Parts: sequence; structure tokens; C-alpha cells
Amino acid sequence: MSQQRFKFLAGRLAGVAAGLLSLATAGNLAAQPRIAAVVNGASYEAMLAPGCWMSIFGTELAPDIAVAQTREPLPTELLGVSVSVGGIVAPLGFVSPGQINAIVPFGIQPGASVRLTLTRPGSPPVEHWIALRPSVPSLFMRLDLPDEDRRKQAIVISPSFDRVLDSVSPGDTVILYAAGLGETDPPGRTGWPGAESEPLNRVPASRMPRVLIGEQEAAVLFAGLAPVWPGVYQLNVRVPERLDSQRIVLEYPTGERHITTIDVPSGTNAANVTGSIRSLFPCEPSDVPPGFPCTGSPFDRSLMPQVTQFSVALDIAPGARPFSIVATGESGSARIEIDPVARSWRASLTVLDDRVRQGDYSGVGQFLLDYRACSLTAGGLSCLPFPAGIVPRDRMYLEEGRAASVLPLPNSPGSNGIAVFTASGSIGSNNRFEISSTVNASLATFAGITYLPLGYLSTRVAPLRLYVDGRLVASKDVSYQVFPRP
Repeated sequence: MSQQRFKFLAGRLAGVAAGLLSLATAGNLAAQPRIAAVVNGASYEAMLAPGCWMSIFGTELAPDIAVAQTREPLPTELLGVSVSVGGIVAPLGFVSPGQINAIVPFGIQPGASVRLTLTRPGSPPVEHWIALRPSVPSLFMRLDLPDEDRRKQAIVISPSFDRVLDSVSPGDTVILYAAGLGETDPPGRTGWPGAESEPLNRVPASRMPRVLIGEQEAAVLFAGLAPVWPGVYQLNVRVPERLDSQRIVLEYPTGERHITTIDVPSGTNAANVTGSIRSLFPCEPSDVPPGFPCTGSPFDRSLMPQVTQFSVALDIAPGARPFSIVATGESGSARIEIDPVARSWRASLTVLDDRVRQGDYSGVGQFLLDYRACSLTAGGLSCLPFPAGIVPRDRMYLEEGRAASVLPLPNSPGSNGIAVFTASGSIGSNNRFEISSTVNASLATFAGITYLPLGYLSTRVAPLRLYVDGRLVASKDVSYQVFPRP
């Protein structure tokens, strides 16, 4: 076993609390433990699956700080503290008064309300309800970067496992670490690392995840439990030969995806590039078009549309090869492929389907919770769903409806509330291409749907990025508030 691999992952999983502990321990003078939120230990979103690391945030969760000293298997008790999910005891990696890192045990039936129970000395058990999916693909992200970037860049390891990479190049073979990829074949053992020799604990072919790097599909050479640390999946991938953005996308056949970033080399197919990007919803009052409403109100439900607008102008360089313009928001994206040889372009934008534009999220496949209908109990925060998955008209935001009206209407099918708008055209003789409010305006706005967990992260950041030929041209981070806790 590579000592570098062990030390790196051990530090990543056990030491994650160092930078976050203060968020959860503020005001922890209560005598009884209280759970504020349970999130995915890799992505920090409130999406969990059997076999996935989870981080439990709250107050008085443990009498002190302790880190697991063994990993084959991980202990199920530290300082007298234990956690069970669905009645099955969970392995522990770390406990403290404000945070506990544990693994959701394999063998639990996924569902919308699965009981999590925390037990610690001197206190009655505390219950909390979590939603479990069969799988929630999530890439582990770096914590050694500045705060604003730490939740965006993936951990990418060299094939010799001797260093963490800051960038990748076409044709590289690299290692990614993930969580939440579900059951393996043969099955993994809860609290144990993956096998070091055949038979390895592989993800079944029917659930093999896709990996996109720079918007192009990367070859997945291996996907399964890593022989490094329990609850960690390893992905060996080959970087594609063409890279159109800095994004890494991990996507499951069922549509769940997790997006992070890594630096890539930029191309030389475009010159005189200018561009900008902004969010129409959520919006910032200083950055919306004239006459566009923007109250900056906190969001009060778990599913929200994200509508992003951008502009770009460029000259196609002499002898240029095919390249792409890629605009991305917290959810949703626009991709315009430029073919200088055929002198044509083709665009594909994600947009909202007609039902979501009217507030009907019944077909989205995620829970639409009403954050005005929440109660704080000894077991944690419990929120009621919107009846039939529909947001009433009087709960729709003015700027939400205005942003949706700016979107192009879909002309291709999609799924989970997202549809697609496609278009194509030719490149003029002057080799100039532009997207703005007056030129190719229908390509300038795209959308997606974001799940907003309540509790741990009440302030969120929507990262907006515009890439041309793999180079970052414009970026903006839009901060917005989720409805405050009761």
C-alpha cells in the first residue's frame, strides 16, 4: 500500500474538520447534543447514499475530539459516541463537539426518510431524518486552496500516487477519488477499504459513471472501492485529447452528477476574445439588466431554478481547428461548437421545461421542501414538502418569472425538469463570432435546477464561468441566501 495514498486520504477525511469546525461549534453551550445538518462528506451537499462518507454538523455531538486510529475496519465508537443509520451502526472516522465524520452503512434501503441516531455518553439518543439515494456520485475536493476555491477543485492524483496535480493535459492518465458510487461487485464491506488484489470491488457495468473533463468524455479505466481508506472510490481515467473548459463532471446513468474543476491548457484557435457572465436568478441588484427586478430575498425552498446570461465575441484564428465556447452556472450550461473548416457553429443550451417555468417540480425527481414549514426539534430540523411538488403562484419570486421568460423555449427533450434548446448557423466571411443581446441573442441565456440544502450552508455561492477554447475568459461568484433556520 502506497504510504502517500494513505497519508493523503487520511488527512483529507480526518482533517476536514479543521477548517469547518468553527461553523458548527459556534454557540455550542447547549447541554444536549443537537444535529443541525447531515451532508455528503465529499461534496458537502445534502445528498447521501449507502457506502458514502457523511459529515454530521451540530452542537455537543461528542465530549471531545478523536480520530480513528485503525482503518481495517474503522471503529464504530469513539469516545463513547456512536451513530446508526436505519438501525445499522456506522463506522466513524472523526468525532468532535461540532462535527462527526461517518460512513453510511451498505445494506440500507434507500428512501426519503431514513432514521439517523446519535448516541453519546450522558445524553439521551438524538434522532435525525436523512434522505438516501441508491447512489450520489461525488468527487472529493481539495481543502488546501484559498477558501473561495476550496470547494471547486477536484483532488486529482498522479498515476504513481506521489503527488496531487494542479493541472492536467490531454492524454494524461490520472486518479480521482469519489464517494457515493453505491454497491460494488463483489460487495464492499462497510468500514473496510476496497480489496488490493483481484477480485477488486468494481462498480457494476450497469452503473458505470461517465467522467467528462473539459466537456469531453474521458475513458474510465477503473471504477471501484479504493484500497486506501474505507468509503472512498477510485476512478482511473484518461484525459481526452481535446479540452474545452476546466470542468470535471462525474455523472451516473440515472442523471445525478457532480461538477468540480481542474486547470487545463488553453488552445490557440481564437483571438481578440472578450466576454462577460452574470446570473439573472439568483441575482445581485448591481448586476442585472436595466428594469430587471431583483430583491435579493433569501430563497425559501429546496429546489430553485438558476438562470445565467453571458456574452462573448472573438475572431477565429487563421488555420484554427474546431473548438468550443462553454458557459456554466451552478447548474445548467451552454455549449457552442465552432467548426472553422466547415464554417459553421452548433449550439446546445440547457433550459427549463414548461412545467418548471410554472412552478411545477413534480417531474424533477428531487424533494421540493418548504423552508417556511420547518420545525426545530430535539432530533434536528424537519421541513414539510410542497403538496404535489408545486410551488404556489404567491410563492414564486418576481425575478424568477422574469428570468424564466428570457430563456429560449426548448426544442429538444430533456429530463428532470430540464430541456434543451439547440441551434446552428454559419460563420461569416470576416471570421468573427459573437453572442450578445443583439447578435445571436437566443444563445445568451441558459438555466438549470439546483438543490438547496437548509442548515449547514445558509449562504451559498453560484460559480459562473465562461470558457473559450479551454481558456477562462470571464468568471463571477454570486452569493445568495437560503431561508434562515427557524
